[in-house]
Amino acid sequence: MKRLALLLLLLAVATVACHEENNRDRTGVRWVDEVVQTVLSGDQEALRGSVRYASMACTTVPLEFGGPPECLPGESDGTVIDVLRMASCEDHYVRPDGIDQELTYLLAAKPKLYGLYQGSPGTLLPGDYWAVFSVEGAEPGEVDGKALVIDPYGAIVFIDFGCNESPEQLAQRLEQQPSPTPAATPAADTGVPEVDAVVQAVLSGDQEALRGFVRYAAVACSTKSEIGVEPCRPDEPDGTVVDALYLADCEGYYVRPDDIDRSLSYLLARKPKLYGVYRASRAAASGDHVAIFSVEGPEPGQVFGMELLIDDGAIVFIDFGCGASPEQLAQYLEQQPSPTPAATPAAGSGG
Repeated sequence: MKRLALLLLLLAVATVACHEENNRDRTGVRWVDEVVQTVLSGDQEALRGSVRYASMACTTVPLEFGGPPECLPGESDGTVIDVLRMASCEDHYVRPDGIDQELTYLLAAKPKLYGLYQGSPGTLLPGDYWAVFSVEGAEPGEVDGKALVIDPYGAIVFIDFGCNESPEQLAQRLEQQPSPTPAATPAADTGVPEVDAVVQAVLSGDQEALRGFVRYAAVACSTKSEIGVEPCRPDEPDGTVVDALYLADCEGYYVRPDDIDRSLSYLLARKPKLYGVYRASRAAASGDHVAIFSVEGPEPGQVFGMELLIDDGAIVFIDFGCGASPEQLAQYLEQQPSPTPAATPAAGSGG
């Protein structure tokens, strides 16, 4: 439950739809309403398409609930797999081949909307809205609660089946979570010249310099159309090794050198400001520093985050954030299991 409590930290919880007796089941936010209506209609196929998995390293050492997902037979320790985080008294993970069983269980209970809450669990799974549903319990007259976290792109990133809680209790649990401690703000510079050079290239909008900092990885292309796999081009047989940079924006994908300018232009066009520089190693990607930037969102007052993973002065990963705030990205870093101590902010570059 300790990890589950961390997961449920809310930055700002505010009820944005009344309970079901007032028959208000829409927020006016299209991506949230679409997911809610999919649940209410019982459309399992559409709901499956709304699930966004996270890439995590599995472990061969059984851990207590809340630890990394366990490896299956034949998978070595540290194998990166796709999983959805879930909870039912204790939190756990489900892989894509097990998601239908969970969705069937959810929809079979014929959920009714109890309320929609705006806010984000401030740690592992960024999300803009909690949708709380009521379902019939095992005993006559018993009503239980279940909840989904829906991210800014209309994707389900966490399912909470509750722990024999009513919808009211589940909603109260959300509202009573303490707010996370704000992340530290940056100071002058990190004192690491190769890191500061990358940060300054971003802040100055120098796309040519930024291009020179990119370090590509050798990856095998695939003729299969799958998320997170670099597709082969028409003249490339399956398995051809190509140079590519890994990026993410809700889903992971690769960009080759002849297409990198498009991604860098998108990054710089958002006029990023430095939020902080962190020394850390993620579970699934090693790197010396993570530079987190804030950018203005499409709506007035919206602030989103994006980050660069810098390894020995080279950019080895770009994360456009999937609508998470800079604070959420920083808190996510601090919660990742790592061979190094928990991430602490280094002094950031000025700008």
